[in-house]
Amino acid sequence: MKKIVVDTNIAFSSFLNINSNIGQILLNGSKHYDFFAPDYIRTELLEHKDEIKRIGKLNEDKFVELFVLIMRNVRILNHSIIPKTYYLKAFDLC
Repeated sequence: MKKIVVDTNIAFSSFLNINSNIGQILLNGSKHYDFFAPDYIRTELLEHKDEIKRIGKLNEDKFVELFVLIMRNVRILNHSIIPKTYYLKAFDLC
């Protein structure tokens, strides 16, 4: 399976339009893709929850429902498992 890294922007855009290609791939693509995200994605999404709800015109229940649906196929990775040399190389590339 192809491995895909999901960053906060991808998840954010899925909240705003779950019917978009990105949203549908996250919801239904687990048969074809392995999704991975850094552990801080949850924190970032929750920090911007009010903004996501406002822009997406979502109430609290709909936000929680989408959060669960979007994140259920994403494997969360802890930064501490990344060797320092790779982390520094990735930092330099960004």
